[in-house]
Amino acid sequence: AQDIAVPDGFAGSSGTTGGGNATPITVTTASEFKSVINNNNPAVIIVSGRLNVGDVSIGSNKTIVGADTTAGLYGGTIEVDGSNYIFQNLTFGPASSDVMEVSGGTKVFITQCTFHDAGDEILSIVNQADFVTVSWCKFYFDHTHSHAFGHLIGSGDGKTGDRGHLNVTMHHNWYAKGVEGRMPRVRFGKVHIYNNYYNSVNNDYCIGVGKECNIRLENSYFDTVNNPWDDYGG
Repeated sequence: AQDIAVPDGFAGSSGTTGGGNATPITVTTASEFKSVINNNNPAVIIVSGRLNVGDVSIGSNKTIVGADTTAGLYGGTIEVDGSNYIFQNLTFGPASSDVMEVSGGTKVFITQCTFHDAGDEILSIVNQADFVTVSWCKFYFDHTHSHAFGHLIGSGDGKTGDRGHLNVTMHHNWYAKGVEGRMPRVRFGKVHIYNNYYNSVNNDYCIGVGKECNIRLENSYFDTVNNPWDDYGG
């Protein structure tokens, strides 16, 4: 039996249910995983083990949960571009590009997960994505580099179609070793950040303020880091 967390923040306010009451399906191989995520049918998927799934796009109406603390998905970008998702108790990464990209995805609840070692952002929220909550997650890089970043929320000052979208809640997350910046870097979004812990020592900056964004930052702890926030104009 899996105890699925109740979506809160912007994901909760939009009625996110994931796979709902669908009968749980346990997958133990990458091929089994791909076979159950390539449609928009409601599904509750339990991942057993660490699966090298490569680049995958996950269909709408999915709850994807790790069977235990060893469960995870790696080897490519997890693309979330539909609607109505719950991700819980999974380790994501490494990947040569983004570990996960919520690109146009709506009603997305990501909780109690670990993300690590991306070639680009660990988790991007872009292209009119909306009603996203990221909570109780850890982000880190075993091998940091000049582009070892946390999150883009909005990918460019010219992406004016993002206006009115990118409503995101980020709470109780831990930004650990090797994350250089973008925790997150925001354009156009309305982002509520609270109860996060930042201890990515020797970083550049933590939260990047950008074009036409609104950020409410509360009750967070910046522990031996540089520049809790930086102004990128606009």
